[in-house]
Amino acid sequence: MTETIVAVITIGFSIDYVLHFSHVYLEAGHEKRISSRVFRTKYAFDQMGSTICGGALTTGGSASVMMFCYLTFFNKIGVMIAFTILLSFLFTFLFFANCMLILGPEGASADFCQAKPVAGGAGATSSKKAVDVDVDRDGKGKDEDEKSDSVAPSPVKVQDV
Repeated sequence: MTETIVAVITIGFSIDYVLHFSHVYLEAGHEKRISSRVFRTKYAFDQMGSTICGGALTTGGSASVMMFCYLTFFNKIGVMIAFTILLSFLFTFLFFANCMLILGPEGASADFCQAKPVAGGAGATSSKKAVDVDVDRDGKGKDEDEKSDSVAPSPVKVQDV
């Protein structure tokens, strides 16, 4: 039973640091308009590096206290958490960060927030087909006002309402 509980806890701890690092990496491209892999990785280290280190130290510290318990249950959980945190920390900073530096998305690639929402909101269903909208050179449709800063490709597919 102890191993089952430890396995469930381990799953969360094993992806936590990579998830936080990758979120900030993608945020650098979407929110901050940083397109270079090098600067996105640097931004992720600047924004999340100390947070991840702090989380690893506090979680690892609590696990190390649990390792010295006399009860087998707490001892096993402490060893497993400490081992998982160590591997997750090393994987995030030594492997994953270097992968993002070399292979990570650049520009607007893998930025799912760039997609225009379909009329009717998320999950809206309609039997009508998408239609082409005539777009000017600056990316604005005939009916759009001057709110948008981004340039959309021509023609843009939108859902007919």
